[in-house]
Formats: sequence, C-alpha cells, structure tokens
Amino acid sequence: MKDKKCIKWRFVIKIVVICLLIIQLCYLIKHRTALQGINKEYLENFIKSQGALSKFIFVVLFALKPLIIVIPSMIMTIVGGSLFGPLQGLLLSLIGFFLSGTLAFFLARFLGESFVDRIVKGKGIKIDKIINKNGISIIALIRFVPVFHYDIVSYTLGLTKIKYKDYIIGSILGVFIETAAYAYLGENIFNPHSPQFILSIVIIVIIGALGWFLVKRGSFK
Repeated sequence: MKDKKCIKWRFVIKIVVICLLIIQLCYLIKHRTALQGINKEYLENFIKSQGALSKFIFVVLFALKPLIIVIPSMIMTIVGGSLFGPLQGLLLSLIGFFLSGTLAFFLARFLGESFVDRIVKGKGIKIDKIINKNGISIIALIRFVPVFHYDIVSYTLGLTKIKYKDYIIGSILGVFIETAAYAYLGENIFNPHSPQFILSIVIIVIIGALGWFLVKRGSFK
C-alpha cells in the first residue's frame, strides 16, 4: 500500500516538475531575444538594481542556471567578484554551484535519460564506467577541466550511480580554484595591470591548458 502511495506521489511530483519546466521553456522562447544578449554588463546591472536583495538574487540566478543553460558559470562568477568582492563573490558563487549542481543532478535522476538527452543534446561525457571506481577524485577532476559545461556535466552525472555526497563534494572541490580566480578577475577587471588580475589570468590559462591536455589524452573516454 505504501509503495502504491509512493509511486502515486512520485507521479504527481513528476507532472508538477514537467509543468514548471514547460512554463520555463515558454518564458525562454518568449524572451529569447533578450536572453541572447545576456552578458556581464546586463547581469551586473540587473543584480545591482535589486539593492538589498542583490546577493539573494545572484544566488537564485546561479541556482536556476541549469534551467536556462545560456548563462555561463564563468560570467556569473566574474559578476559576483565585481559586485561583491573576491571573498564574498567566491562564497556566493560556491553556494550557487552547490545549488545549481544539486538541482540538475536530481532533475536528471527524477526525469530520466530522455529528459537529459533533450537538454545536453549529445554533449554529455561518457564517464559511467570510471565514475564508481574513483568517486570524489574523478568528479573533482572533471569539474577542474573547464572545457566541460558545468550544468551539462551535472545532468550527465545525475544518470550515473554515483552517490550524491561524493558528487557534490567532488564538484565543489573541482571548481574552487577556478572560481576563486574568476572572482578575483571580476574585482580587478577594470585594473588589468594589477597583480591580482595578472595572477587570475595566469591561473585560468594554466587550468585551461591542463584541461585541453587531459581531453586530448582521452582521460574521460
């Protein structure tokens, strides 16, 4: 009896989630022109205009990124550093990564492979064979490689058998260094000769080069 009730409630929740996604999709189609023009200045001005709620709005936008996809994590982190400083920007961005990663992960598990295929459109990475053997370390490495889109990877990982705890710990560890670099870059973006700006660029370039090397080596096949 309990199993039947559980199945019934799962079905109801699934319908509600699908309805919310349809509403979100309709909104995106209606405002597709504006969304295509989203950039650092647009986001920064919008978040800044929220006044006392700016930090909350920043985290909410970051958390809902998996439903929008068009907003890169890099831009959000730079905006966070520019608006709130490197330390607060880093903290708020990590909270955003935690929430957005959690949302995409459980959406994938709840709605299944057919839903994820529509989202990632063949851009997912094949990691199911190695994910269970390495757990946190392999996820941290995947997140560390900036060539993989954060939200697409989150959806892909939601289809594996990885434990949520290992997934989220690995995710946060993997993005920490790059997120810190982008937060400092955001604070110093109008001061390109500062040591902080130069160091941020160097770190980002090194991470990018390492990511390219790992992909070329075939480490994620």
